Amino acid sequence: RQKLLLTYWKNLLKQDRMGTMHDFFLLGGQSLQAIKLLAFIEDQFAVKICLTEFYRCPTVKGIDTAIENKLFIHQGENECLIT
Repeated sequence: RQKLLLTYWKNLLKQDRMGTMHDFFLLGGQSLQAIKLLAFIEDQFAVKICLTEFYRCPTVKGIDTAIENKLFIHQGENECLIT
């Protein structure tokens, strides 16, 4: 999952060198690109991540953890969980 996310981020941000802990916004990502990314995540993994959740964990590793939490802890609830 992280490899797929990282590949998508690289293409979206037009960056070749990045890792799973690099911050989306520090790499030049913007809100509209984030929305595209979140749509990709929902399409690929059937999990909805809200923009507010993404702002809290704007790394591939952070988003992968959020996806895993939604898939396993919340058994795939398709809602934005804001804490």
